[in-house]
Amino acid sequence: MMNRKESILKFLIALLILCTTVFSETIQLKEGWNLIGIPSEDSATIFESNSDIELVTGGGAAGSSMFYMPNISSNGNFVLGQGYWIKASNDTTLSYTKKTTLPSTIQLFEGWNLIYPFTEMSISDFASHPEITLALGGGVGNTNSFFYMPGLSGSAVTLPNQGYWVKVSSNIVLTFKMYDYRAWGVGGDTLNSKANIRVNGVTYTVFAYSMLDIEQSNANTGGNVVVVTGDLNGKSFNALALSEDYIDQNLQLKVFESDTLFDETTFVSQSDVKLVSNNQVDFSNLTFNNPNDYSVPVPTDTSIEMPPASPVF
Repeated sequence: MMNRKESILKFLIALLILCTTVFSETIQLKEGWNLIGIPSEDSATIFESNSDIELVTGGGAAGSSMFYMPNISSNGNFVLGQGYWIKASNDTTLSYTKKTTLPSTIQLFEGWNLIYPFTEMSISDFASHPEITLALGGGVGNTNSFFYMPGLSGSAVTLPNQGYWVKVSSNIVLTFKMYDYRAWGVGGDTLNSKANIRVNGVTYTVFAYSMLDIEQSNANTGGNVVVVTGDLNGKSFNALALSEDYIDQNLQLKVFESDTLFDETTFVSQSDVKLVSNNQVDFSNLTFNNPNDYSVPVPTDTSIEMPPASPVF
């Protein structure tokens, strides 16, 4: 029979395994050259345990110092938004730590940039940046045929975990359509897919947003629910109950000042991006400036008589 210490130790080991699994991702590499991108800031030392990796070199908007060659050099870290060449002697699997907070822009510099788009980009997305003169795909096995140049049309899109060469005529900031899509409740836009909160007498509405472009009428009506909890300016809002479409997805909260209940009138603030884990995610300690904060500050001189603080709803 296990004693208390053994039970605690096994619990901690299980917890460590769970936490590691939640943020661990893999990418399948093909023999030969692979032009990839991953949402990670891992060190080049992650390649040392894989005998099939022959060479790794970085690119990026301004170039990267990452370099790996077995028994010779392990230098630098992955940088979010940069692409990387990896040469493998055989088909293999690379494990990495997934970063769940991602920037929404990448700085591109005049000339060639080797980048990793965090989200799907279409021909029209590239066309919205007139400075982009050419874009070429790579990918696992260097087999992706994505191609863009001004005036080109088509339905081609960038693919996950692939790196891309992008040539620009001048420095630009490439902006992604990151978390532009409402995350719907079971069956669509239900009361449980949004929350209402009053701070200092002002009504705010809280929605979750995703990178998944799902029509509200197509939101999954299965039995699983993603529960979103949190607090704004120290006040808890009612939990959101989202469709199971968002299990294992990244979500971001957005806050709007509302003319009416559950309204997206005026954007106020947004949270960091968080990964849904075990069908739930907690956005705690989100703060924003309240434009109509009529609360009375605590006096520094307690001998001065102050009026009572205004009620906080």
